[in-house]
Amino acid sequence: MTLKLHCQFNSIDLTQRTYRKEIPLKLWKFPGNEVGVKFEVPAKCNDDFLIEAFMPTSDEIQQLFQIVDILRNSKKHPRIALNIPYLPYARQDRVCNPGESFALKLFIQQLDSLSLQEINVVDLHSQVSRECLSDMHISAPIWSEITQVELINHGFEIFNDWSNFDGLLFPDSGAKAKFEAQKFEGCVPDKLKYNINYMTKTRSESGVVYTDEPKYRDQIKNILVVDDICDGGRTFLALHNAVTVNNPDVKLSLFVTHGIFSHKEQFRELTERFEKVYTYKYYGNDPEVISGITTF
Repeated sequence: MTLKLHCQFNSIDLTQRTYRKEIPLKLWKFPGNEVGVKFEVPAKCNDDFLIEAFMPTSDEIQQLFQIVDILRNSKKHPRIALNIPYLPYARQDRVCNPGESFALKLFIQQLDSLSLQEINVVDLHSQVSRECLSDMHISAPIWSEITQVELINHGFEIFNDWSNFDGLLFPDSGAKAKFEAQKFEGCVPDKLKYNINYMTKTRSESGVVYTDEPKYRDQIKNILVVDDICDGGRTFLALHNAVTVNNPDVKLSLFVTHGIFSHKEQFRELTERFEKVYTYKYYGNDPEVISGITTF
């Protein structure tokens, strides 16, 4: 389910604690391909609602708008929070070429029009995304981000085998700069602070090409590759080839915040070449993918 809606109830005891309940959503498409949503708001719930959303297509974005509209038609003053781990259009955070749109800015303008009370995201793709939310979400009193550094810190807390990593590697300079801007000191073991590298890449019609291979000292043998998203996986396969061509004994594992894993063959190659594939959130339901990844 890409969209979930929860409401809150006050308990009947004197503590007045609240508990949350999921409201079943009926989602469908009309013959003309328009999307529809229907649900009933329980009579005894209070005015607090939480929407959890993964929106891989524009259909889910439109359904989100309809959910908010139904809540406002059902309640006089609903308080609506949105958990949206992966921000749609986050990778289209500028006009790259003439004739293209600044799609992220347009989406945030649409999101802003909902006048939500709270918006929570996870590991934004770039500083541009962060600035768009900060500058444009004047109608959302609260918005927060779980950062990549926080996730990596959590990884070192819950995965025993992460203590074996002696290097971090980012797929490009921008990814490394984003990580280092988040005050990572104290969130990674001391031995990793001086072994943080990035790759230099160029893009061609055939895909990503890495133009250098980092030369690791003899003691650097177990590296965690870090990025915010894996869609198909071709970039990370190219990175693995570039690293191991001159460092055949180096072991690589992969951590991505948002795992889409849309290309089955490339995903199989990822699990064959990388020691492990970790992700904070997998947005699909493919049993093969589920069995091949380690989630937080």
